[in-house]
Amino acid sequence: MSQYPFLGLGFNSWTQKFGRDAEAAALTLVVGAKFQDNVNGTDRGAVFIFDVNDLTTSTKVICETDTSIYDFFSDSVAIGDSKILVGMPQADINGSGSGAAYIYNLDGTGETQFLASDGASGDGFGISVAIGNSKIAIGARDEDEGANNGGAVYVYNLDGTGEIKITASDAANSDSFGSAVAIGNNKLYVGSPQDDDNGSTSGSVYIYNLDGTGEVKLTPSDGRSFARFGNALAFGHDKLVVGAYADDPAGSPPAGGSVYVYDADGTNEVKIRSSDIASNDDFGHAVAIGNNKIVVGAPSNDDDGSGSGSAYVFNLDGTGQVKITASDAAADDNFGSSVAIGGDKIYVGARYEDNANGTNSGAFYVYNLDGTGEVKVINPENDNYAVFGWSMALG
Repeated sequence: MSQYPFLGLGFNSWTQKFGRDAEAAALTLVVGAKFQDNVNGTDRGAVFIFDVNDLTTSTKVICETDTSIYDFFSDSVAIGDSKILVGMPQADINGSGSGAAYIYNLDGTGETQFLASDGASGDGFGISVAIGNSKIAIGARDEDEGANNGGAVYVYNLDGTGEIKITASDAANSDSFGSAVAIGNNKLYVGSPQDDDNGSTSGSVYIYNLDGTGEVKLTPSDGRSFARFGNALAFGHDKLVVGAYADDPAGSPPAGGSVYVYDADGTNEVKIRSSDIASNDDFGHAVAIGNNKIVVGAPSNDDDGSGSGSAYVFNLDGTGQVKITASDAAADDNFGSSVAIGGDKIYVGARYEDNANGTNSGAFYVYNLDGTGEVKVINPENDNYAVFGWSMALG
């Protein structure tokens, strides 16, 4: 167990600030630090598991099965069905950069490894992960079966059996199908942000039944070149949220980004942009949905210096914007690089934040739904360049 302080707020203050009602919510927060040092060596990666009712304490989990430098353990994380799923897309087990994923109990025990049955060098299996409806989905955006770097997604039972491989019926070179995945309402959602249907790297999202059948392809009504629609996905409240971090009505980069919201079947599109959108904000880099709210990360927003970052909260219909920036924001923090929401709280990662535990060691911040009541949690260990906050999941 790792003990560390809040910056200016201890656990007693936490309960005074947020109230004892918060203790009733049994939520687990998982935060990835893909360059964290561990007993296996430098820059091997780790995840930290928190009970949201006691953010002063965390459990560190590392890959015990196979790991090498820059394998990117925790590049992606997900929680569901009382399990934690962690992607390690640069693992070399089936060839250089073939990738792997690992599932754990909520306390970090019981590691089980997932490998694609046809894994090959450069596939990037584990670049995205999702868990729900008693299924696991793992993206391999550079898999080559349908097309060169066209991408694939693999679906499993929780115990690793029953592998189903899914590729797009219209796969094309460099589509990056599988860059993002989500599961909800017995459907699988797959982002393909470099698909070219509406222009170069305009992007698309595919919807499937969990057995890989029933493909539906979704593109935005105003799809345009370079938007990268499908770079991030979230599902909740019977809604699908899709990030398009490079979208720009002018039709060319640099761009501020957009987010689209759909019903579960891909209908009833709502487009969301921040009221103060600016070039290179990367609005839509990260998305989350819960508590009848949508949270959007814009890690390259420049309000407090280049790349200081911000996060936005909206109602499900795109109204009621609340903008959040860190009280101690600084250039290059990338606040908004990851986001989560649940238990009436918002969680925002700042992967390059500098603090007492090192340069770019990373941090995350907690807020009420209206953006008040900031709590900052820094990397639990002294580790330069660990990028704690790279990924985040709540469940």
